[in-house]
Amino acid sequence: MLAGILICAAGVLIAVYPPLFAMVVSVLLILTGALVFASAWHSRRLARHSGDSLIELILRY
Repeated sequence: MLAGILICAAGVLIAVYPPLFAMVVSVLLILTGALVFASAWHSRRLARHSGDSLIELILRY
């Protein structure tokens, strides 16, 4: 229920102030890029420090 109220409020704010939509989309893209970067960094770090060949096989593909 709270999520629905927040989505409706965000929709009203975007309707009242359209540049807000561009800001929301840009923040989502930045966060997505940061998560992909962090995931790749963590998986490389894990593969480097791990001696388990199974993990290396999984992370390779």
